[in-house]
Amino acid sequence: MTVLDRSPIVCERRMFDCKPYYINILPHFNGRSDDEPYTHLAEFSSICNTIGGHNFALEEVKLRLFQFSLKDKAKQWFLTLPANSIRTWSEMQQVFLDEYYSMAKTDDARDEIRSFRQLSSEPLHEAFTQYKELIRKCPHHQIDKWELVKCFVRGLDDATWNRHESTSNGTLLSNHEDDDWEFLERMSKRSKEKESADRAKKHPVSRSLPDLDSKDRISTLEREITRMKKKEVNAVQFAVCEDCGDIGHRTDQCPTGPSDYTEEVNQVYGDRKQYDMNSNTYHPGLRNHPNFRYGNA
Repeated sequence: MTVLDRSPIVCERRMFDCKPYYINILPHFNGRSDDEPYTHLAEFSSICNTIGGHNFALEEVKLRLFQFSLKDKAKQWFLTLPANSIRTWSEMQQVFLDEYYSMAKTDDARDEIRSFRQLSSEPLHEAFTQYKELIRKCPHHQIDKWELVKCFVRGLDDATWNRHESTSNGTLLSNHEDDDWEFLERMSKRSKEKESADRAKKHPVSRSLPDLDSKDRISTLEREITRMKKKEVNAVQFAVCEDCGDIGHRTDQCPTGPSDYTEEVNQVYGDRKQYDMNSNTYHPGLRNHPNFRYGNA
């Protein structure tokens, strides 16, 4: 028996041109406990849809390429499958899910869906997205849609429940399950739009710099910072008078400066410059100084 005969895949003996590029772009599944088998199947199918098989049906392309997406423990598991036991892509998917999505894991997924609870301060759209992600990860949950609607609505906090009960005029959970699900979709969209609007109000878009290269952008920032610093310095500079100590005028502009004071003194006591004994000029007025008399002692 050849290596090809020992493969679990049964294929027609036709040459399939599997280029290395195809294998390199395939997603990988390692078989770890946190790997999502349904996510892997969805990504794998999406890639195969772009490859094409050159006269090979799409299902056969998937069947031939699937083993190249398995790594580590998952690859070892695939090689232990009975030879020539898988003939179609549907069989390959079922065997893969039986191994990596056991009944115990399915039961856990169902319990998580049915016990869903909205987190504290969690917006409706985020809670609804998280709920739909739980459903997507376990599409074989076999829970009816009316129960899915009920489990989500019952898991909302009191404030959200009351708000949407009022919006629906008290008809939530009493309509057809498709109508209630569509209502939740609309409310989720509104919740997301409101959050975006509130975020825009709290964080308005700042004035951006022009489209410059790194060096010009740095220079522009430096000039802007320098301009702001100068503006701050100029804003706190005030003229201070050295004579009176007031703010708002210089010494030579002081309304109570020396010149005014001297004029006031001269008006009261008279002009004594003519009696200045320390003057370097001749001042005949000393003869008339009130403290000196030329005559008898």
